[in-house]
Amino acid sequence: MKKLNLEEKNVSEILDESALADNFGSGSGSGSGSKGSGSGSGSHSAPKPSGTLQSNGQEEVGTSFFAPYGTSMVRFSCIANAAPTPVFTCQTKALGGWNSKTGLGHLGGVTVIDVPIDASNYNVSIKFQTTDSNGGKCSWQAI
Repeated sequence: MKKLNLEEKNVSEILDESALADNFGSGSGSGSGSKGSGSGSGSHSAPKPSGTLQSNGQEEVGTSFFAPYGTSMVRFSCIANAAPTPVFTCQTKALGGWNSKTGLGHLGGVTVIDVPIDASNYNVSIKFQTTDSNGGKCSWQAI
């Protein structure tokens, strides 16, 4: 990458798109660092929040996270510890009341449940519960 020497260039050359690309990287979108390069359409490229919720019984477990701009739902991937046909309840809350969806699972299988959120760029609370008396767990990913 060549550096821009301001003494050798006039203002129109400094503002020229190719000069900017040479000095600040090419592409559009967001990159890392003050001279990073990136590609895309300018959307946020950082990974969205994710985590795991786990219960030892039928109790409700939950957490909260900040949902970045553009987040529209949380994907829960649920599994039971012992029940042959567990029911999973997954909930999200950003504004107003809780959004809730349930899914029927099977022993050893993963049940995917997508629950919408009311707003992005906002703190979101989530909950997970299973009918398995031995508990269960779910991995969640903001989408």
